[in-house]
Amino acid sequence: MANFKLYIQSLFLFIILIVMLLSPLVSGGYLVEEYILLFLALILVVVLIYVIKHKSTYTSTSGITTEILESQIAWLKNISLVVKILIVGFQTLASILLAIFSLLFVIYINLAVPSDASIVDKILFGFSSAIAIGIYSVAAVLSYLALFFIPFFVSLPFAATIGYHWKKPGRFLLLRPFNRRYASKPLRNIMRNKIAFYGHTYTLADISIKLPWYVRIPVFVGQIGFLQFRVRKIRSNKGLSLLGKEMGNRWKRNLNWCMSWGKVFAIATSDKYWKMCVSQIIPLTDVIFIDLSEMRDNILWEIEECRQLRAIDRVVFLVQENNYSEARKYIDEYIESGAKPVELFQYTGKGEIVGNAFEPALANLLINQ
Repeated sequence: MANFKLYIQSLFLFIILIVMLLSPLVSGGYLVEEYILLFLALILVVVLIYVIKHKSTYTSTSGITTEILESQIAWLKNISLVVKILIVGFQTLASILLAIFSLLFVIYINLAVPSDASIVDKILFGFSSAIAIGIYSVAAVLSYLALFFIPFFVSLPFAATIGYHWKKPGRFLLLRPFNRRYASKPLRNIMRNKIAFYGHTYTLADISIKLPWYVRIPVFVGQIGFLQFRVRKIRSNKGLSLLGKEMGNRWKRNLNWCMSWGKVFAIATSDKYWKMCVSQIIPLTDVIFIDLSEMRDNILWEIEECRQLRAIDRVVFLVQENNYSEARKYIDEYIESGAKPVELFQYTGKGEIVGNAFEPALANLLINQ
């Protein structure tokens, strides 16, 4: 059924493409909007051909192998790159147009009316100034729409492709010291560059990792709610329950993932509910990443909670390389059990994992879920 839908979509786009190629026979030449639609149709056709060609690797919901994961990662990187290019390209173009209109408007408004001008000329100048203000207002609105609406709607078909066909994204939880910028920045880079293409990453929001400003401020309506991960601040048991349901909405989370720049979903919660929020998320995730760069009380509690919920085998420990010795000592004394040693992965201040064992370990955890 899924294959049939893909072929129908491709056929529909090919028909649109042919109609637009033949449009000069009717109109006598290409219009500007026809060039834009032609370009978008060509991209969509190429994407759908790529989707059909690789459908066997990323539509699987069971029997995940290393080869399937590698192919899936390559596919996700390609599609998300196209989305980034479209969003940045359209926003850059809209910003340039808005700047040009603003400059022309300022120049025109500051033109002085000659002192010896007649009453009629002064009236005409005032009338033309009013028209200029109206034109600028329309241009500003259109630029605003282009800046916040159009890029996301143009990239929506690509995001929808990921949303529909990424059948089994991993679900990860990142636990880290609160309000520590020195650690949050490299961790954010690791999540975006090393982990994002394996699945969805959740973490508690703080001053360093939080909802983007353009999502939190309602006036910027271009970042429409269903395109961005946005859950209300958790202050009640009802909020906890809704969070679990939202995490289970695979299609919507895939869409959010594609539109997100940082690829990390920040969850805001009150001081009263942060522990309950962690306890709610741990059973719902495939892998828990815990940063041991600072052995603070919240980190120690989270480790113990993973132990209580029998999730310690799904924990991957991270630490900044400068704090490795202390973290290794803690693991050896309080976590190490059995013949298999607990791995501790070091990362640099730039967010680079030391060594090459991290991704194979992550893939192995996902395959054996």
